[in-house]
Amino acid sequence: MIERGERRRKPGPEAVPLDPLLSAAAEVFAEQGFADATVAAIATRGNTTKPTLYKHFSDKATLYERCLEREFAHARDHLFAAYDRAEDLTIDDEVAADVAAFFDYAAARPHGFRLIVEMRDAGPPSDLRDRLNEAIVSRVADRMGVVAGLDPQAPAIRQLAAMVVGSSVYAARESLLVSAVDPGDAIAVAARFIAGGLRALMETAPTPRVDP
Repeated sequence: MIERGERRRKPGPEAVPLDPLLSAAAEVFAEQGFADATVAAIATRGNTTKPTLYKHFSDKATLYERCLEREFAHARDHLFAAYDRAEDLTIDDEVAADVAAFFDYAAARPHGFRLIVEMRDAGPPSDLRDRLNEAIVSRVADRMGVVAGLDPQAPAIRQLAAMVVGSSVYAARESLLVSAVDPGDAIAVAARFIAGGLRALMETAPTPRVDP
């Protein structure tokens, strides 16, 4: 009960859940691109108002950056959990699991995946994509170093790790966003390609083996 003379306080910005707003913004940005997306469209999708969005995000670029930060965190957590589950597999099965992890993430979060991989209208300059790529490549290199008994910081291992990540991302992009190839077939083809490349490069890598 409000006492006499006491003012009813309006909910502040913190009273509005941000996750639904960021989900709505990610959908609009992924579907329309940064340039064509409007704050009004995002507000409508999020069942809110432009003033509410501006209370939390100073402008469209800030909102876009927050969407990327959120989506990269989801992608990193999803992929790293999948990598942990695949640590004790054979090289072929581990590569297949790594590739499948990208497809699973893309299927679970299609708008977020599009934000990450669609460079046609990538929005304002940001180093977030480079940071995410570096984190994933480094994690894959560490795992490959253990499997191959090689220094994970060696150029050959870094090259292999970058190939795994790049091939997985673009295989998922081609299958799910471009040509509608059956995901199971795309995963199998990409995994065979990557595993073959890994073996060929491992055989010729000049890096000395690391003592266990």
